[in-house]
Amino acid sequence: RVQDKDKDKDKDKDKDKDKSKETSNLAFQSFWKVYPKKVGKEAAKKAFAVAQKKAATREIVAAVHAQRESKQWKEDGGRFIPNPSTWLNQGRWEDEPPEALAVSPDKF
Repeated sequence: RVQDKDKDKDKDKDKDKDKSKETSNLAFQSFWKVYPKKVGKEAAKKAFAVAQKKAATREIVAAVHAQRESKQWKEDGGRFIPNPSTWLNQGRWEDEPPEALAVSPDKF
């Protein structure tokens, strides 16, 4: 009977791990969907797992949305967009919000 209880505990742990992996995968997919540079997906997954320990997925994704509108990311066809793993490893979601491309008043 003790063995049966241990087996049940192991099954519960496996279910929890599966749910955790699924949740983590969904969170990564929400990041990957909005990140404009699609390179190094496996490296980005690993970096995202580490980043999730420091920030909520919604915070990371919101930062991507904000930075996508920055001059740096739009310049030269996105030439200066960092690779996703680099962006995550450097904690770039914590960067000051970029100024969106805006028409300055003196242009009128």
